[in-house]
Parts: sequence; structure tokens; C-alpha cells
Amino acid sequence: MRKIRAIIVDDESAAQKTLIGMLGEFCPQVTVVAKSNNISEAIVLVEQHQPDLLFLDIQMSPYESGFDLLNRTKKIQYGVIFVTAFAQYAIKAINAVQPWAYLVKPFSSDDLMEAVRAAYKKIMENSESTTSTEDEHKGIVVSDARKGQIILRLKEIVYCLADQSVVEIVYLKQNQTEKIYTYLSLKHIQNQLPEIQFCRTHHGSIVNLAFVDRFEKVGRSGIIYLTNGVQLPVSVKKTEEFEQRLKRFLANGY
Repeated sequence: MRKIRAIIVDDESAAQKTLIGMLGEFCPQVTVVAKSNNISEAIVLVEQHQPDLLFLDIQMSPYESGFDLLNRTKKIQYGVIFVTAFAQYAIKAINAVQPWAYLVKPFSSDDLMEAVRAAYKKIMENSESTTSTEDEHKGIVVSDARKGQIILRLKEIVYCLADQSVVEIVYLKQNQTEKIYTYLSLKHIQNQLPEIQFCRTHHGSIVNLAFVDRFEKVGRSGIIYLTNGVQLPVSVKKTEEFEQRLKRFLANGY
């Protein structure tokens, strides 16, 4: 389970201690990386630790509030669970920052666990969204023997085949199969591709695991059936590694 890195900001030491104790007992997915009883120090801690989550008191003193902290750390991405003794601040808090949860002191362990579950769900959704967006744009630059420099998105590359000094790269462009030919070595190309997604299946081939339809064992080796109908061999030396990599790839939900 992914750990939630949290900072507690509350001007009451007793409230900090109570929350830390409850988190330790009921919410093991939360790691408290820092705590503070004033806004100025909290700003420094947020900038230093870049937390996933703030447990934030609203009315800190006659002169400070949790909103001051939020306004001065807008550029940092984190979620907020408000923890306050004053329920009347709820509407302002929700309208201002859309907190992930709102706890009114004294709160129960069930209330806390529900708030943390909501925060964990948000963090995972944000993480998946960020990863998907980043992966959407990741790619490599290849020098084609005929077309010059070409940018290939990782999600588009189906497989690579080496033929003496030339490597054929097959990729999809607007659902159409395209090919380019490069004098880059297969090893050079392999070093640019993420291992979680691409596997060397033979001394002369690399396959994008996302395009594997099925794998059939043939003796000690095997055959890969790709989604575009192409069949590629897997060498005896690579069969066990390929099977493990494919299982890991599918287990990660790709």
C-alpha cells in the first residue's frame, strides 16, 4: 500500500499528539513527516517535505488561520483534511479549497478512518492521472534511413526487428501500421525503452508487451501472437524472462 506523507498543522500540542496517536493506531497508511503549531513554520515544512496531505486546523490564533497557509503555498500540490473545533467554518472551507474531508473536534476513529480513506482514493486517482498524462507524451527520437529524425511515442511502438545492420521499427499511427528503418543498434534502442513495457524476446527482437495478444509455449521456446496478427518467436534463453515480465506487466494493470 502506498504511504500517505502528511503534515499536521495545529496550534494545540495536545490536539497534535491525539491525532498522531489515532493515526498510528487506526491509519497505518499515513506517515506523519512533520508537525507545526504556527503558519510561518508550517509554510517552510510544506515547501521542504512536499507532502501528499495536510491535517490543517483553521483558526490557529487571533491573527492566523489555515487559509493563510493555503494561500501562501498554492503552487504546491497537496490535499487537505480540515481538523477544527468550529463547525461554522465548514462552508467557507469547502468553498475556498474543496478539502478532501472535514473533521470537527472531538472526532471518532471511524470519522478519521473515513477521512483518510477519502484522501487515499484522491491521491491514487491523482497519481494515475499524472502517470497516464506523462506516459501519453513519452517517446524516443529515431533517425530513419529515409525520413530523417522521427519522434515515436512509446505507446505507438509495436515491436523492433534487427536485420544485420538495420533495425525495423513497426508502430501504429492513427490505427495504421507504419515502419521505419534505422541504423541504430537494437541494444541502443532497448536502452531507451522502459523495461516494464518492452522486452527483448530474441537476440534480434524487442516487443511492446501492451500489444501481446497471447503467448504459446513450443517446447522450451515459444511464439508471441500480437494484436495485429504478427507472430514472433521467443528464444529458449528468453522464454522464462519473457513469461515473468509479461505476468508482471499484466499484474500492474497495463
